[in-house]
Amino acid sequence: MSRGWPGIVLWAFAATAAVAGASAGEAVGFPRLAAMAPQVLAKGPQASLPAHLAGVLGLGDRGGPVPVRQAVQRQAGDVHVFNVLAAEPHSVVLMRVSEASSRTEVFLVDAQGALLRAVGYEGGGQARDLPPAGAATAYEREARFWLQIGARRP
Repeated sequence: MSRGWPGIVLWAFAATAAVAGASAGEAVGFPRLAAMAPQVLAKGPQASLPAHLAGVLGLGDRGGPVPVRQAVQRQAGDVHVFNVLAAEPHSVVLMRVSEASSRTEVFLVDAQGALLRAVGYEGGGQARDLPPAGAATAYEREARFWLQIGARRP
């Protein structure tokens, strides 16, 4: 993904009973979030995770970009990206990019919506693991963002 975000696609997926709002009991994992992955895989535009990010997350096996399908939303100066790996549809990579600070937070999520890894980086800098407490809070915020998007769709 480049800094310029050419041709950002604001793609909306249909809400289903499985993706209605999150309950307070989903603080550790977000199964409703993971339930959105098939919709993104089926309807999202093709894209790819950059090789450096895929490598940091341990995705892919050739050191190149990793094909994904994605949903993208822009809100309040942030770009939110929901990626589903084309070859591993049970793997979801959420990203939040602050356009003002060029700060990116990336969350690798499993099929149950549990956070597996969280990294952050500035601009084109090196990705570093987020501290556990900060990672959990940031992931919960991003997961709830996507659950709200899904719940608003007719």
